[in-house]
Amino acid sequence: MPSKGTARLKEIFKMLDECAPGHEKKQADHYWHIKYNGKHYKDFPKGEHGSKNPEIQIGHIRKLIRHFNIEDCARKFLPILQN
Repeated sequence: MPSKGTARLKEIFKMLDECAPGHEKKQADHYWHIKYNGKHYKDFPKGEHGSKNPEIQIGHIRKLIRHFNIEDCARKFLPILQN
């Protein structure tokens, strides 16, 4: 069954600050490029056009935290991941 829900981009970046110290993020045309611990995640969405703090769907968030292997830490910062 697919997961439902969203989290704000600022909350996700705050979680990355705590769970992926030293990560780097760079805004590209349509996605964020995020690097951490020798891994590069190139497809994290920027969100709705023109939004300063867009909502990001949980599937994208889960894929990101699995890629960086920070699931346990991320659950502490994003309640939406508790399901």
